[in-house]
Amino acid sequence: EEPGAYAPGGVSDDTPAAEVFTSGSTGVPTRVTLTWGPLLQGALASTARLGHVPGDRWLAVLPLCHVGGLAVLIRCALLGNAVVLHERFEPEAVADALCDGSVTLASLVPTMLRRVLDAWGQRTPHPSLRVVLLGGGPIPAPLLEDARAAGLPVASTFGLTEAGSQLATAAPGDPLQRLLPLPTCDLWLEDEDADGVGEIVAQGLQLTADLAGAPLRTGDFGALQGGALRVVGRRVDRVVTGGENVDPLEVEAALLTLPAVAEACVVGLDDPDLGQRLVAALVLRPGAATPALDDIARACAEHLAPFKRPRAVTFWNDLPRVGPGKADRRAARAELTRQSGTLLPLAPPTRS
Repeated sequence: EEPGAYAPGGVSDDTPAAEVFTSGSTGVPTRVTLTWGPLLQGALASTARLGHVPGDRWLAVLPLCHVGGLAVLIRCALLGNAVVLHERFEPEAVADALCDGSVTLASLVPTMLRRVLDAWGQRTPHPSLRVVLLGGGPIPAPLLEDARAAGLPVASTFGLTEAGSQLATAAPGDPLQRLLPLPTCDLWLEDEDADGVGEIVAQGLQLTADLAGAPLRTGDFGALQGGALRVVGRRVDRVVTGGENVDPLEVEAALLTLPAVAEACVVGLDDPDLGQRLVAALVLRPGAATPALDDIARACAEHLAPFKRPRAVTFWNDLPRVGPGKADRRAARAELTRQSGTLLPLAPPTRS
């Protein structure tokens, strides 16, 4: 209404750029104030890892109200690149965009990539596609294998809202997908156990000014191997069963070795003998036949110690979601508790 009223300037590192809420996957969403200094540092660090081409076009299908989607806009604005914005996530449309040359980078979460690959067919990625940045939650190994088979240049990443997005990111196309800390941050572990697993702690230039330079305890467990980070799971998700600690991600990884299983969500339900017992909700791939319970038990026995194996399973059409496609474990646990009388028990696998 008043052309010319905007006066540029007056922006410092500590000037608030956005107020973003966390996804709320571990409780009530938390408001985080992102200031321009850390956002700039995070964008430059990401560029150092992913590279920069003046004609880059970044596909944005993540919600812009969360940090993963917002970070795409910030990076492209700072680098002078274009954003290709889809009104909503549609797997076929994303698959087409990765193959028709309209985008050179894309940001997805694992659930989205799984659905894109289910719709992939005989497509071939366009030669100009440089990076498919994949983060926002646990990344199953079978998903990375399927993406590699499709020819997608995936770059796994680990981060959180307080970091303006990324803390550690793999080089695009790295066959090992090693999560290496970005050049603007340090990562270390605290309270390590005998297996070298501890809570991931971060300190760096891209962390929110709310921390006033203090280290950030991420609430994630991980291990450092040869300078690369391996994320084990969230502290609040850990299940104590029969006095033993179990990280659901390890159990889910075993369940995802079954070809029919697209997604798995493992939680602990109250148990009078064990304290908690492990149960799993499974989502099947489109058109897949329901696996036999004995096959599920066998897959678990091949990959997991006895105390880590789920005691029961159920099959759902989809998992409850929170934020940009993350599984909502709290909602899943509540529903599994409600359904506890109808869950399918897993017996020890029979010998083949």
